[in-house]
This record gives sequence, C-alpha cells and structure tokens, in this order.
Amino acid sequence: MLKRKLLPLAIVLTGIVLALWAWQGINKKVVDLQRTVKVPVAARNIDTYSKIAKEDLQETDVPRTTLDSYTAIKTEEIIGKIALAPLYQGKPIDRRSLTLPESGAGNFYVVGINVDPARTAGVSPGDMVDVYKLPQQAATNKKDALVPVLLADNVRVLKICDDKGVAINEIKDEKTESQGIGTAQQVVTKAATSAAPRRSAAIVYLAVRPEHVQAVIEGSQPKSTLLALAKRPE
Repeated sequence: MLKRKLLPLAIVLTGIVLALWAWQGINKKVVDLQRTVKVPVAARNIDTYSKIAKEDLQETDVPRTTLDSYTAIKTEEIIGKIALAPLYQGKPIDRRSLTLPESGAGNFYVVGINVDPARTAGVSPGDMVDVYKLPQQAATNKKDALVPVLLADNVRVLKICDDKGVAINEIKDEKTESQGIGTAQQVVTKAATSAAPRRSAAIVYLAVRPEHVQAVIEGSQPKSTLLALAKRPE
C-alpha cells in the first residue's frame, strides 16, 4: 500500500529533476551564445595576395561559438602576412588563408584588363584562368586561320568590376537599404532598382607573374578587346 502511495511522488520528483536538468542545459547554451571574445577582423575587404598591414585590421567582439581552432586571435598572427584568399570586412580571419611573404605567394603584379561578359568566361574572384590574346583580324581562309595566343597560365582572378570600377560582388542592394523608411519610398526605390540596367563585367583584375606582365598589360589600353579569359578546370 505504501509503495502505491510513493509511486506518484517518485514520478513527480523524477519529472522535476528532468525539468531542472533540461533547464540547466538550455540556460548553459544561452550563456554560451552570449559569451563574446575580442578578435582582429578585416577593417575593409582585402584582395588575394595583398600584404596585410596594421591599418587593415580592427578588433571587435564576436560570439565565442563562431570561432574555431583556426581563427586568428591576435593581430600579431596576421600583420605582415599575405592573404591567400579574399578577406571580408568585419569577418574573423582564418589562419589557413594566410602565408608568409617568404613563400613567394605575394610575388605577383595586379593588372587590370578590359573585358566584356563573353571574354570573362563567367569567372568569379578566386578562379584560376589562362589569358589568351585574340586574333586582331578575321581569317580569309582556313590556311590563314588565326588562332588565339596563350599569354599567361594559372592566373588568379582578384576582382571583377563594372565600367565604373565598382566591384560587381560588392554592389549593395538598394531595396534592402530602403526598408523602414516608408511605404511610398520603398515602392519608388524598388521600382527604380528593378528598372536599372544590369551591371556587366567591364574590368577584371588579375594577379600576374612578373614575366607575364608586359604581355598581359596590353589589355589595359582604353577600349582594348585583345584579351580573353579561359577558366581552368578545378
């Protein structure tokens, strides 16, 4: 009889213990999410193969849970290193994306060439490409056919810009920025954005080895249509 009376009490106590255990677990997760640590981040977008200086960095508090064993915690781990990949403003920096200048990774010249959407071959920043010089005149017959000439291989694409020199992947969305200003203005902004012409690739910045600079820089001349990119297989 006593056991029957104690059974409901035991069930209730067990439920209370489980509830407390669950509450503690949830509370710990909330506390962990709220904990932050001050780490160096990029003060601006940094291109591949750029040497990082003190003024390129700033410190900010980020959630501890977003960091891992590869995240740079001190500025001394970053200053003077070469970026092997684009570093984005306000983002913690992965030490694996850095290398010492002695590695030779920074031994490149940045060259901008004029292109159009067809001659970019749909490449994106970070892609590896080969740079070809196109024939300057049409062939009159098969015997005299002109073929593209390879000027540089294994060239990394650093940045793709429109005809105003604005990086296409950095253009802000006007519709997002207009939110909260007012219904009427939102409608006008959205309409203006949708009616705006789509920006096309006009300039591509490449990391070129010193021995290829003289040949590739020909594509920097005004209205040059001499060079084309061929994306290398991954």
